[in-house]
Amino acid sequence: MAAEEADFEPASLDLVTVSQAAHWFDLDPFYAGVTRVLRPGGLLALWSYHLLRVNEDVDRVVKRYYRDILGSYWPPERRIVEEEYRGIPFPFDELGTPSFQMEADWSLDELMGFLRTWSARNLYVERHGSDPLELVARELGRAWGGRGSVRHVHWPLALRAGRRPE
Repeated sequence: MAAEEADFEPASLDLVTVSQAAHWFDLDPFYAGVTRVLRPGGLLALWSYHLLRVNEDVDRVVKRYYRDILGSYWPPERRIVEEEYRGIPFPFDELGTPSFQMEADWSLDELMGFLRTWSARNLYVERHGSDPLELVARELGRAWGGRGSVRHVHWPLALRAGRRPE
């Protein structure tokens, strides 16, 4: 079932959350559905995460992979995420939100596995028949400190939240 078609009882929910997906929605029907299912004063929270961060050396390689190698393979909707959902209509009584971040301790293999999940990487593979991650794998390994190293990874989160209009 599409988010725009969620079948909940009217005024039955206190909170609707969307993680890293609102940029794919047909927003007018989605917002109408959210308004229908939220109780008065109920909250809508849209959140997404930014490019991961590790340290200056790793970040430089990841940014080059993201922008220079995969840049033209990202769908146009990716820009909405980069803008923290600030560029889309938001017909709710917007609330100020604190800063958040996700964190994990990862090996190089875990990082590489994550980078392989990116939709732009998959489109690149489909079009070229090769893995673009291989273009930065050695450099990334050096910056990481080798396969046995574990690094702290964090992703700044962007949150846009608001109350159902009365």
